Amino acid sequence: FCSLLFQLQSSNIEFLLLKRCPIKGNFWQPPCGSRENFDKTLLDAAFRELHEETGIKKKDILQIQSGIDHYTIKRHYITLEPIEPIQESVYLFQVFANVGIDINGNHDKEHIKWVWVSYQKAIKLLYWQENKNALKKAYYFITS
Repeated sequence: FCSLLFQLQSSNIEFLLLKRCPIKGNFWQPPCGSRENFDKTLLDAAFRELHEETGIKKKDILQIQSGIDHYTIKRHYITLEPIEPIQESVYLFQVFANVGIDINGNHDKEHIKWVWVSYQKAIKLLYWQENKNALKKAYYFITS
């Protein structure tokens, strides 16, 4: 799954992006993850990963929209070699403005930076076309 997070700063929409560490691809992406055996639902897994990767808790979330997008990943994120297809679901989370972000709590140390950016900047920074397409759908949902 992929979790697109946005906040409203005045009348501006900003999206949260995380930069993966060099050994794990060195690219910008939204918080993403996979369901573990102990996660009761995919949404529970999204909450867990969101907290692990950003420090954001359920109480920091104003609203959630599921089904923003679905896509299939067919290549490894570092080697770009073909893999067994993985189905991804995209959630859209609105969080409180100026919510605290902490990427240091993730035991996998996947990310080295985080940034809130405009839609236009996010489209430029995102590495994967699937993430860009999901962001376009999310932006349309937010603004329509």
